[in-house]
Amino acid sequence: MKRSGSHFLLILFAVALAVWVSAGTVIKYRVDKTKCVGCRLCVEACPTDAITIVGGKAIIDPEKCIGCGECAKVCPTGAISSYEIETTPAKKDSTAAPKDTLSTQKSDTTKAKAKTETLLHKKDTAEAEAVPQKETTQVVREGKKAAKKIVAVVDPKKCIGCQLCVRACPEGAISMVNGKAVIDPEKCTNCGECIKVCPVKAITTEEYEKGSDSDEK
Repeated sequence: MKRSGSHFLLILFAVALAVWVSAGTVIKYRVDKTKCVGCRLCVEACPTDAITIVGGKAIIDPEKCIGCGECAKVCPTGAISSYEIETTPAKKDSTAAPKDTLSTQKSDTTKAKAKTETLLHKKDTAEAEAVPQKETTQVVREGKKAAKKIVAVVDPKKCIGCQLCVRACPEGAISMVNGKAVIDPEKCTNCGECIKVCPVKAITTEEYEKGSDSDEK
């Protein structure tokens, strides 16, 4: 991964700041997994490789995080936020407080992850059970040669070009044009997978009528 000069300067600044500050607070960043969509934009933006994707969600290593905030700037769903860790002058057991704080944060992260996975499982189960009814309501109106069907469409004003819908589409009906997702109505089966993963709700459905030849009367 290429690192720009600005990223290198951020690292130098963070090191200098750590040496200079003997007491006070240190800024770190963390991820709200209930908002994370796994788009990997934060992974690419991080200058210290502090972010990894685990189970489709971003995780920030507090030991590597320098508090530059580059990840929060690119996150399309606002899932990344900052927090402070108090530091103390060097004494016996001076590292106990930060370690305890990090242990508590890791414990909270584990609990939040378990809760999030449970909620996502329930959501996926409910959506899976609702598919038959949804498919039943998506009736294709067929004539002799002309037909209408429901397809997914992208609002280019809302699309942020994260490509999550491209990866999710089982029909290969979505492509990127000028940084925006475009759905081929001929290939779209309205399975709804793209709608599920879109972090900015840029995808909706509408009725699509195939071009028809002259019908027999």
